[in-house]
Amino acid sequence: MKTIGPFFLFLLVHLSTSATTPGANDWKLILQDQLAAIMDQRSFSLEKVDVNTGNREITGQGTFFGVTGVHFRAAYTESSAIGDFTLEFPERAELSIRESAIGRLTGGSLAELVPAALGRAVYLQQFGFSVSKTDKQIAALHLGFRSPVKWHLLPGNNFPLQQIALRFQVDHPTDKKQRRVKGILNGRSFLGSTPVDLEAELGQQREALTLRSRLANVGLKSSLQAIAGQSAFQGISLPDAVIDLQLEEGTLSVLPYRKQANIVAQSNLGTVDAWMQNAVESDKKMDYVVVISPPAGFKLSSLNDRLKSLDAIDLSGQKIVLTSEDKDKKESSKIPSLAQMSAAIKRGANLLARLDLTKLRLEHLLRAKELVVSSPLGDYLADVVLESAIDVDVPIGPTTKMSNVLFRLQPAPNNFSIALVGVVDAQVSRDDLVFKGGMDLAMSTQTLSFMSVMDDNWNNPLGAKGLVMSKVGLQLGGSFGGAAILPNMAFSGEIKVGRFSGSSALAFDTRDPAKSMLSAEISQLYVSDIMESVIDPRVMRKLPDEMKEVLRSIRFNDVHLEFVPQPLRVLEKSYEPGFRMGGNVDIMGINGFGNVEIDYENGMLAQGEVDPIDLGPFKLTGAGNNERPGFVIDLRMNKEPKVALNGLVSMLGMQAETEVEVLPNGFRFDLGGKVFNVFNGSIMASAADLERLGSIETSVQMQQDLFGFLNREVTSFIENEVGEAIKKLSAAQGKITQAQSKVNELDGLINQQRAIVRKDMNRKKAKYDAARRDVTNAQKKVNSLDKSIRAKKRELKEKDKAWQVAERGVIRTQIASLYTARGVAWTALEGYKKILEGLGHMNTNPDIHPKVASLIASKVSALGTLEAAKITLEGLKITLGATGKAATFIIEKGTKALINVRRANFAGQLGSLSGGAVDMDMNLEWMGKQMDLRFNFDFNNPLQTVAALGKRLLDQ
Repeated sequence: MKTIGPFFLFLLVHLSTSATTPGANDWKLILQDQLAAIMDQRSFSLEKVDVNTGNREITGQGTFFGVTGVHFRAAYTESSAIGDFTLEFPERAELSIRESAIGRLTGGSLAELVPAALGRAVYLQQFGFSVSKTDKQIAALHLGFRSPVKWHLLPGNNFPLQQIALRFQVDHPTDKKQRRVKGILNGRSFLGSTPVDLEAELGQQREALTLRSRLANVGLKSSLQAIAGQSAFQGISLPDAVIDLQLEEGTLSVLPYRKQANIVAQSNLGTVDAWMQNAVESDKKMDYVVVISPPAGFKLSSLNDRLKSLDAIDLSGQKIVLTSEDKDKKESSKIPSLAQMSAAIKRGANLLARLDLTKLRLEHLLRAKELVVSSPLGDYLADVVLESAIDVDVPIGPTTKMSNVLFRLQPAPNNFSIALVGVVDAQVSRDDLVFKGGMDLAMSTQTLSFMSVMDDNWNNPLGAKGLVMSKVGLQLGGSFGGAAILPNMAFSGEIKVGRFSGSSALAFDTRDPAKSMLSAEISQLYVSDIMESVIDPRVMRKLPDEMKEVLRSIRFNDVHLEFVPQPLRVLEKSYEPGFRMGGNVDIMGINGFGNVEIDYENGMLAQGEVDPIDLGPFKLTGAGNNERPGFVIDLRMNKEPKVALNGLVSMLGMQAETEVEVLPNGFRFDLGGKVFNVFNGSIMASAADLERLGSIETSVQMQQDLFGFLNREVTSFIENEVGEAIKKLSAAQGKITQAQSKVNELDGLINQQRAIVRKDMNRKKAKYDAARRDVTNAQKKVNSLDKSIRAKKRELKEKDKAWQVAERGVIRTQIASLYTARGVAWTALEGYKKILEGLGHMNTNPDIHPKVASLIASKVSALGTLEAAKITLEGLKITLGATGKAATFIIEKGTKALINVRRANFAGQLGSLSGGAVDMDMNLEWMGKQMDLRFNFDFNNPLQTVAALGKRLLDQ
């Protein structure tokens, strides 16, 4: 804190004790010292001081903050003390509030309190202070600022504030602890042509800055246009009495930082509360809501006589609301004057009021005694529709309710109506269906009716897996006069199965929703669509590809579909649970009618009848007591997949019950029985089109009775053909047999005699072999003695010494002994050789033995006879030709081995085979040889065929 200087204290003491009034120089010193308490002495100088003792006033001129020629004025008291001091800067001076000198003067920056929109263009215009009478200290500083800026208080350059002035008062400026700053901002704007002076307190929280002004006799329209913009009423129709409304007296509040404005005023229609706010941060547009609260007894006909019918409706707490934008109930509740009776409001003029539901007998249905209703308000009754958003759900029966309900009352006498608009949630079985629409209420009959189409699809309706119901429509009706509603409900829509769709309807029991039935009509539907849409995909995956192709070719027409979750009785007809459909069927061009049982997890079974087929050679008719053929499509799990026709088939003289299998390229079936009523056979037939004879291909496999017939009859025919040849060949064969028997007899005798001779020869050979061994052994002994003699002779020759005489004698004796032994051995050897020589001329070939040789000669003669007979037989065979071959085979093998038919079949288009004459393919064994043969077989004359076959075989 700055203190008063010594000189100034001296003057105060002097002035208080002296009767003399201070002069100009004294006051100059006093003022300088007073200013120095709050200002730096370098920031001011007093250049001229004048004293007016009569007025106790000091005036003068000086320099302040660098501005020269500044006039000041000061007042002093009776005790010659400064009371207050003021100065005013010239217009040319532009000393900004942001200057540091001003900050030092006020002990802080005043710029923080100034709206940012003014920037630096806030200039000091006046400055002054007042002095406390008690302690002679400066009690407060007073600063006045001006701003040439035009401040647009609200978005969109609307409602500009001009002639802006700011006044600040700093209390206790020399005491930091007690220092307080107060600020006031004021300026002028216009509501239309009416000037409005606004004032606001400046504080630390800029967001709370509020400019206020008193209003009197201003127009509502001009006021809104001034604040919200000239286009505030563009495209909005308002009653004339509202648009021309004059505000008699009230207040205007503007919150520029919050981009809000508010007018509260009185008018001839009642209290007016107008709220204006920038709704979107980035938008420069101002929205507004004007709430007019008429006084008690107000009649809407006072606005316009055309609205007189509204006076008869019990509408209490009426309010007229103008709004620039639509607002729902939640948004309108934020308006303080609508907090207690908020409702949805539309752009333009609206009527809000409380509607008594008890007088309409709607309190039970809507669960409320009154509603806050709103309606657009114009000069015409037809524009008035009273609406109210109901916060609770409206129950309609045990499983149906309406939510997001909008109550709607149209009061025009020529078009009076009451309705509920909202979302109807209907629980059908386990499904929740949602419908949006309006429910009409008939007050005279206390009944309701509702009709709507659901936006979404109904998947798996009533649990019918795979079905999709779209464009689902609901028709609902009932009475709301009692406490509970039991409505009548009906559903309809479009059902889709695979690629095809049709119309559908749903029978629904509101007392027991589980007892419902879905029915539909579809113009056409392929079996593949059924399998791919309403059957578990696992069933389809197990089907062979060929079967899947077949399903794509079978079509039901004019299909009636039914799905019944639980047993149901409608009128006198009972329905068992299940998923069924029926209709005309087209199976590869074969037409009929059938029914289908569908089980999502297990597959489908279709059965029915088709039209009989009569092509002459081919007929398909009903079997047993059935007039028409049947069909079956069995595609159930754990069953062999089957698509087939069934009935009595007549063809090639055969008639039997069979199944006609349906394949991707047509039909196929097997048939067994008497072919042309003659022989047993198996027929395998196929056709691209059963109704076109030329497309039926037939393959027939004949059986054993034909084989036996051919074997028997052909053998008989051959026997007749080769009888003479057999006699001739038999005679020639007899001679061969006789000659052969003679040869065989001689062979036996020769073998017998040969054995006797060979036995004798073997005995003699044994003796020869023994003699030969004796010769060999004797020769070995002689050779051994000769070797020993040669060895002793060499030893004797080596004993040539005289003293070896004795040894030589011994050796000579040994040599003599050896020679003796050799002589004995040689004699034996020669004897054995004589014996061996005698045996060496023995005969070893039994055939040259006289007894054997004579028999062989007889055999040669017999063989000649046999060969002559054979030559005779072969010549006869050549003469007989093929007949001879067959006769020979029969003679040699017998007739049973002559022919053996192993296979016989024929094939072709049914039309070409139906006469009975066919080209038969056979595999047979003819005279021991396998062969394939094709020949014409006439079932009408089999024996003639046998003769032709026999002749052909003889020519083979």
